[in-house]
Formats: sequence, structure tokens, C-alpha cells
Amino acid sequence: MLRRALILSSLLSFVAACSSGSSDAPSDASLPDNEDAALPGADADTGAPLGDADASDPGADADASVEPACVPDCFGVNCGSDGCDGSCGDCETGAYCYEELRICIPEGSPDELCAALGEYGLCTGHFWLHCDEEGPFADPCLDGGGICGSLSEGDEVGCMAIPNGFPCDGLPSIGHCAIGDGVDIFFQCDEEGLFAQNCRDRGEVCKKDRDGVLGCVLDVD
Repeated sequence: MLRRALILSSLLSFVAACSSGSSDAPSDASLPDNEDAALPGADADTGAPLGDADASDPGADADASVEPACVPDCFGVNCGSDGCDGSCGDCETGAYCYEELRICIPEGSPDELCAALGEYGLCTGHFWLHCDEEGPFADPCLDGGGICGSLSEGDEVGCMAIPNGFPCDGLPSIGHCAIGDGVDIFFQCDEEGLFAQNCRDRGEVCKKDRDGVLGCVLDVD
């Protein structure tokens, strides 16, 4: 069962509170200048004599404690944060970024939105935005191991299985985990295109293993 995120009747307040859809990324803080000048013949960072590193010196093992580089992830979304102080994009004029889901949604009241979406709705990222008797909804197609796309030669769109040879646009090189209520899907790419693996089918979850490799692993924590 896919999770369904209700776009609440407070859409107008979101429109008023949000900008045109861009997500301002925080600027990097400048590092303070080093006030202690290194002595001649000393390492500029540690002050230790060059060529005389002590194995017990914490600076000697600095590289071993460096945090892994952040990997931006905009797979299945089209605005908001990329998880690494960057942005997944801006929304076009007449739409705003629904930050909770990181997708662009047309501006307007729920009734206006449903009128614009029509019978079939639309795909925004890999969310299927459509309406029912409760109002507008966004279905996360990735949580079902699929994508949002055209279901026929007409205008009908919705969540669907990944077609053969589907491009891996936006997928990080390490892959992507779609995690929800009872959902752990690992998306990967190979020479044939995008594919998904349901980790729960193997009694596993989607996360990084002890070596920092993303994938389906046993949840032993």
C-alpha cells in the first residue's frame, strides 16, 4: 500500500508563506583565520617539525576520521533541499515548492488545484498528484517500487512499473532508498537502466552498511 500525502486545505497559506519554489541554500560559513603562524621548518597545520610526525599525534591520523562526502539526492523530486546544502531546483511560475515532499505544486486553493489537475492528474517528480473526494493527494510512486509516468497513449498518468531501459536521471551514483511505512526499496542503475529491489522481500532494510555502502542490509542495529 502506497503512502498518500494529503495536500491540506491550507494550500493558500503555503502559497503565501513560500516563495516561487526556490529553496535558499545556506551559505558556507567562512573558516576562521589561523592566528598562530607556523614556525620555519614546521608543518603549517600542526606546528610539528617537518618529517618528524609522531604516530601518537592526533594530526597524524586526521585522514582516517574525515567524514565521508555528502552525496546530493534529488531522485524523484524537483525542488527543495538536496540533502547537502544545495537545491533540487526551482518551480516554474504559477507553482510553488511543497517542502515536505520536495515537489512543485500548482498554486491555488484545493478546489482550483483539482480543477486544474482534471481527471488524470499529473506527475511531479515521481509523485502522482491527483484528486479524489477528499481533495488533492500526492502518491509517492517510488514507495511502490515504480515511477510516475504515462499509462497510455492519451493523457492518463499514474504510478507504474519501471519500463525496460528507463533512464536513471537524478539517481545518485550510490543509489537511492525509498523508505516508508513497511517500505524499503533500493533503486539502482546498470547498463540496462533503472531498476528497484524490495529489501523487505529478503528480510532486510535499505540503508548503508558498516562500510558505508548503500543497499539492502540486515537490520542488526
